[in-house]
Amino acid sequence: MKVENIRTFQNLIDEEGFTYRREGDRIVIPQEADNDYRYNVICRLGYEEESHIFWILGQSAQDFPKDKHGELVCFCNDWNMNKRWPKVCVTVYDNGVLDVITKMEMQGLEYDVSADFLRDNIKAHLAFNWQFWTELGKQFK
Repeated sequence: MKVENIRTFQNLIDEEGFTYRREGDRIVIPQEADNDYRYNVICRLGYEEESHIFWILGQSAQDFPKDKHGELVCFCNDWNMNKRWPKVCVTVYDNGVLDVITKMEMQGLEYDVSADFLRDNIKAHLAFNWQFWTELGKQFK
């Protein structure tokens, strides 16, 4: 199958039964906090048609306590050193708000790929993303 645009991924996500919404050319999958996970997370999925890169970005919907920023940065650095996916970026804005973003990419989609390959990668990327946020929630309860 040839990946043409984000609709290819939306069709696969529909088949898997994920709850999502569309925001322009992005797919947004929310993950609600539960007993193991403290933060609501928003995952945005996109496809760059010119570069043939599919990506998933995860971001917490809540702010992180300012007194925990140092520990949080250390946790994210440790994650990046010891885990392959997702990669984690931390940004501190001028107003003191800290933002944590997870990122995963799938490249080389200009070539034909199977629907099973894409479906398996989407599920794996989302699972690893949720794993990071679950571990973060356990660490910062």
